[in-house]
Amino acid sequence: MAFPLLCLPSVAFRIIVRLIDFDEIIKLGFCSEKSKSRVKHERVVQSSRKPILTMCLGRYSCILIQYLNDDGPQSLDFYSIDLSTLPSNQTIQYWSFNKIRAPVLKTSVCTYQTYWENQLVGLQTLVSYLTDFLNIQVHRLSISPTSQISDPRNAIDWLMSRQSSVHGLQLEGKCCDESELHYVLDKCKVTDKLYLSVPTRDSFQRNITVQLNTIILHYTLWLTIDHLLSMNSCVIVINETRFTNQDMNRFLKSWANGGHPRLRTVELQMEPIQFEELTDGLDGDIVRRREERPYVVSEEDTFRIGDSWDIQRDQVASIVKYGTEFGASKMFSMVVWPDFDGNRYDL
Repeated sequence: MAFPLLCLPSVAFRIIVRLIDFDEIIKLGFCSEKSKSRVKHERVVQSSRKPILTMCLGRYSCILIQYLNDDGPQSLDFYSIDLSTLPSNQTIQYWSFNKIRAPVLKTSVCTYQTYWENQLVGLQTLVSYLTDFLNIQVHRLSISPTSQISDPRNAIDWLMSRQSSVHGLQLEGKCCDESELHYVLDKCKVTDKLYLSVPTRDSFQRNITVQLNTIILHYTLWLTIDHLLSMNSCVIVINETRFTNQDMNRFLKSWANGGHPRLRTVELQMEPIQFEELTDGLDGDIVRRREERPYVVSEEDTFRIGDSWDIQRDQVASIVKYGTEFGASKMFSMVVWPDFDGNRYDL
C-alpha cells in the first residue's frame, strides 16, 4: 500500500520531506506537477541551504547542482544528451519537465542523463524546471564551444532574458572566435568571478575594467599594463603577459599611491624579474621569515609565504617568490594584508 505523502497536512509534509536526501526531493518534484507544486509551495528547500546551480554548455552540456548535507558538500549532475544515442538495452525512466516528458537514465548515485532532440533546448528545459522548482537562479555559467554547440550567443541571450546577471562566468575553448568573445563579455553581466581561456590574436583589443572578486585570464598576450592598472578586483591571475619590470614598477607605484583598494592578490607571468628595476623609487624592506605563514586568498585557496619584499601605505603589500635558486623568476606574486580571513600583517 502506497503512503499518501501528498495528502499530509503542511507541517507533517515538511517534517517528513526534510528528512529525506536532497536528490530524493528533486525526484519527488519530477513525479508530477502536483508533487512539484507541493514541494515548492511548502518551501521544503530552505533559504539557509539553497543549492548552487551551474549551467555548462559545451562538449558535455549539463546542469550541476551543488548542495550541503550532513556528510558535507554534494553534487547532482543532469546531462543533456542527443536523443539518437539513447541506449536500447537499459532501463529508461520518463520524467516530466514542465509537462515535457523526456527519457532519463541514472548512471550513478548522483548522475542522470536526459535525452533530447536538441541538446541546447534540453539544457534550457532543465534550467527552467530546476530554477523554478528550487526558487534559485543560475549561479555560474560555463561555456566551452564545440563543433556540436559552436555559437554560445543564443544561450547567452536566453539566460540574460531570464536574469540580470550571473555570479561567475567561465569561457574557454579554441572554438570560440573573437566576435563571440566580445559578445559574451558585452551581454553577460558577471558579479563575482570571471575566467577566460580563449586564444586570440595579439591584435585583439578589449577593455577589462570590471570590479570582481576574482579574475583569471589565459591567452591574453594582448593585455597592456594599462589594462592591469584599470582593474579593481580582489584576486587577479594572468597566465602570461608581455609586462616588463618598468610596467610592474608602474603598477607597484599605483598601489603605493592608493590605487587598487580592493586588491588582495595578483599573480602573473612577466619578463624575468630584475629586482632593482622592479622596485625603483619605492620604499620597501626585505623581510626574512624563519617559518612560512599562511595567507588566505579565499574560502578555497590558502598558500604559505616565506621571505618577501614589503611596501606599506595604509595596508602592507608583500611581494613574494621574486627570485629562485636558478635565477630570476618570471612569476610576479603579491599579496595585500589583511587577507581574506582578516589576518593582519605580522612579521
